[in-house]
Amino acid sequence: MFGKSRVFLLALLGLLVFGLVGCGGSFLANETLPIASETVTAQLQFVDGAEVGPMYDVEVVVPADWVGQFETRNVGNKLYFEYATEAGGAEVFFIEALSMSQYWAQNGSHPGSYTNIVNRGDTYFIYHLPIDAYYSGLSDEDFSIFSAAVPGIVDSFSAQVAN
Repeated sequence: MFGKSRVFLLALLGLLVFGLVGCGGSFLANETLPIASETVTAQLQFVDGAEVGPMYDVEVVVPADWVGQFETRNVGNKLYFEYATEAGGAEVFFIEALSMSQYWAQNGSHPGSYTNIVNRGDTYFIYHLPIDAYYSGLSDEDFSIFSAAVPGIVDSFSAQVAN
């Protein structure tokens, strides 16, 4: 009798763990998609240790000339905007969802190149635009052109709690 109970409890624990991993949503995803229209949508949420924030539907509008030339890579709490090359994506900037503690650890009193977009409840949305092309793999000229569009993209940002 004790053996059947142990098997049952182990099976129940396995289902619980599988269910929790399955409910994790996109924070485990690493999905790359081409930008097919000027309106880009994705889901983001912060993950701070064991704490997982609410899932948000986010939306931005990109320039028309980015359509078909750029792709997004969603890693759950970060949405990367990359110029599509044959060698892979060349990162231009990313938007990130952070908890309050992550936000203050990231920005602190010296915000650097991370800029606040908006906060919704306990989720802070920021973006990061490198100061130069060094880490992107792009030429200085291309990076300069692409990065000039980022403030307009960020101005179009919206985030709503997902249903």
